[in-house]
Amino acid sequence: MHLPLTEEVRNSALIKGLITHHELVLDNSTFITLDSCNAQGIMGAILKKMPTNNSIHLDFGSCVHSALEEKFRGGGVVDQITAAKNDPSWDAIPGGNHFAKTQDKVIEIIQAYHVHTEVTPDFDLLSFKGEPLVEQSFRLPLGKIKLSMASPYLRELFGFDMHETDEFVTIQVYWQGKIDLFTRYNNENWITDHKTTSIMGAKFADTFVRSSQMVGYLWAGMELIKLGFNELTLPNGKVVDLSAHPYRGVLINAIAIRKSGLEFKVFPIPIPYTRLEEWREGTLLRLRYFVEQLSEFMVTGLVAPTREHCVTKYGRCPFFDVCEAPMHMRGKMLNSPLFNTSTWSPLD
Repeated sequence: MHLPLTEEVRNSALIKGLITHHELVLDNSTFITLDSCNAQGIMGAILKKMPTNNSIHLDFGSCVHSALEEKFRGGGVVDQITAAKNDPSWDAIPGGNHFAKTQDKVIEIIQAYHVHTEVTPDFDLLSFKGEPLVEQSFRLPLGKIKLSMASPYLRELFGFDMHETDEFVTIQVYWQGKIDLFTRYNNENWITDHKTTSIMGAKFADTFVRSSQMVGYLWAGMELIKLGFNELTLPNGKVVDLSAHPYRGVLINAIAIRKSGLEFKVFPIPIPYTRLEEWREGTLLRLRYFVEQLSEFMVTGLVAPTREHCVTKYGRCPFFDVCEAPMHMRGKMLNSPLFNTSTWSPLD
């Protein structure tokens, strides 16, 4: 499939960093988008395009997250509601109570969850130097990938002429993200991630067992220990030595909207430490494949979409209509008011 977007891709921040500085800086969402489909990776991950009418699930989750951030920083219920209303996604959520995910439902969750944690707190929040570890951003070196300049497409991408003799270009990869909470649960230390959901139980928990997002969070948490985040403090002032007792895995803080009402539950996901290195190596390998495929796209304009991902149980890919459009209309559609450019960064 032809995508007439090579010049826009060349001018993107991700590709400029790759070509100019021999660096790749990405988060899990960008990686998953790149890895799922070449076409979606170019439009969604590199060009950061997203539908103007975003998914109600993402908008709803964003507002709940904003309220939870305010809560765990010490804000009361009124402060949490204000934080939700100040979230950029607030106006995109339906008003009233006719749907499961509405502005009223966000407020109901805030009030009910605040009572739940006051009466039966699920975990203790860890702090570092007096500051609660809430929405902790990170950017960490993941490793390096070596690209063979035997490929004519890679030589073209990096501007090599026929007289240059370098056999490889080495790319430094940085992994970035934002961890919701660092917590103590059942006398063990956990990386904690909030999730809004409509399902619960083993099926819900299983989706995170091999999740790149969760393994990546644990990897980042372990790397932060090496960088000095090794002595954290419980609310009672007791110091937790993570060098001796590192994180056990990821704790999912699930907020479920059920037909029977709201349900709050945590799901511990223990992750073997051996899986961290496997994840790191596998991620670097997939990124090498991506750069090799990207270099060919930059010369030919051709991509191979993963058609099985065009329509899934979650609905259509956000770029379904772009890929279905005639070739000469694809770039115009992507740059029309149907899409905007995301400015979100985990470092903000």
